[in-house]
Amino acid sequence: MKEYKIKYRKSTYQGVIYWTYRSDEEFKNLLRIMHRQLMEKFRIPKGASLSVFSKQVDASHGKIIAELDGMKFKQYLVVGVSTIYLNINDFIKFNSDSQKIFKESGVYGKYGVTDIGTLQYTVDNVKNSISFGKDICPTIISKASKYWYRTAYYQAFSNGNKRTGLLAAMVFLYLNFYIFDSRDVDIESDLYKKVSMNIANKKMSEYDVYAFIWNNVKYDIDRSTENFIMRGK
Repeated sequence: MKEYKIKYRKSTYQGVIYWTYRSDEEFKNLLRIMHRQLMEKFRIPKGASLSVFSKQVDASHGKIIAELDGMKFKQYLVVGVSTIYLNINDFIKFNSDSQKIFKESGVYGKYGVTDIGTLQYTVDNVKNSISFGKDICPTIISKASKYWYRTAYYQAFSNGNKRTGLLAAMVFLYLNFYIFDSRDVDIESDLYKKVSMNIANKKMSEYDVYAFIWNNVKYDIDRSTENFIMRGK
């Protein structure tokens, strides 16, 4: 997490955070994740009082403020942007790519969708997640966990479903400025063997996948800030 000097409306911000899915639950997640990252980044003692909260700046911008023992510590500009979703073609490409990236015992060389209806339902269910007035995937992490769980569990491809689900979740998180902490998480042993295989073997629920992502994910504030600078707005 670098230190930036972003100027907006006569205030200086140490970075820019994209609110990539505009729900209250997603914003609460951002606040909690930023609290966790700041505690870790600056090695703040657990006995210290770190408060992370938000305020509105104008009609299209907000800010996340961090106060340490009652004093302003950091502040980040918040900008709402559109969620980047996955489509069926993305999944088909992930299925082909994942079988080359992640090795697995079994049958190789079999590619393609065997159940297009299941795959279409997964894609639609994540993107159009409001049903009867309730959002069943109200956060980026819950959407990623549904991509991962449904793909690994329901097996819409002839082969490589577990790897495809993993890759889909990783790419979706990345596109929306979340990443796994590479210091604590190994793709092969943690993401594939501990999660994807356990999904397929009915040892993990969708909520378990959500909890795993939540415990191991970070918001990539450096990348969102650099993107904001590059866009010039």
